[in-house]
Amino acid sequence: MKSHISEFPVGTYKKVHRHGPGANLALLNGTKGYSLCWTKDDRSDMVKEDWKKGALVIVPSDNYSHQHFNSGATRARYFAIYSGNMGMRTSQWVRGECAQKSVKQGGW
Repeated sequence: MKSHISEFPVGTYKKVHRHGPGANLALLNGTKGYSLCWTKDDRSDMVKEDWKKGALVIVPSDNYSHQHFNSGATRARYFAIYSGNMGMRTSQWVRGECAQKSVKQGGW
């Protein structure tokens, strides 16, 4: 198992990202926020998932792009836990190439 804690201020968001399935985010604090999630390139299947302190956000697949927004009145903090390396230990990932490129250029 691997884990990390992330916190972001009021009125901010986390950059769009995707990763392997099975990541679980437990919202430790923050009054409210939401995640936008989609699988299609044109985002035609986008859904908005509201969350608040105590919520659990689960990433179901590796083709699940998502972005987290803090729309509450306090900083939002989440604890992410996931198994293994989630397929992110390729040389491209370690060098940051996948995360730094747009999807149109082959990045994540």
